[in-house]
Amino acid sequence: DEVTVIALVERLNTTGAALAEFSVNTETQNGAWRLGNLTSGSADAMQSRGTALQSATRVPQSPMTRRYVSTGQANISADLVTLQTNNETPGTQTGDQGSGNYGTHPLYLFSRGGTTLRFSGRCYALLAINRLLTKQEVALVKADFAQRGGLIL
Repeated sequence: DEVTVIALVERLNTTGAALAEFSVNTETQNGAWRLGNLTSGSADAMQSRGTALQSATRVPQSPMTRRYVSTGQANISADLVTLQTNNETPGTQTGDQGSGNYGTHPLYLFSRGGTTLRFSGRCYALLAINRLLTKQEVALVKADFAQRGGLIL
């Protein structure tokens, strides 16, 4: 019931995209998660759902067409969803995600269910792992991704 997703992205579109989604639709399917941006507005989002959906959002301070590292973490049983862009202050949601674990769904990259919410941009690196990485592990991955993307965090 835990996940960490870290991505080095350059986004060209500011709304309605799924970078990585563990289900056909996180908003309606239990035991799912999604890293992407919201269907309205310019906020990035990490969404997690046991039997209830929660979203942590951040509006990156850097322009949307620039590269950045997006880090999402979620834990269903601890009712925790976080999203951080580069080293900015993370967005955190501690609302009830219901119960259960992440399911046995397919992992969709760059679109929702392979059909909608197409990601417009480039993904230079992506890590998705079924546990919460420690702060030190997250820092190492982010530093590696930043170096690959020519970023200074």
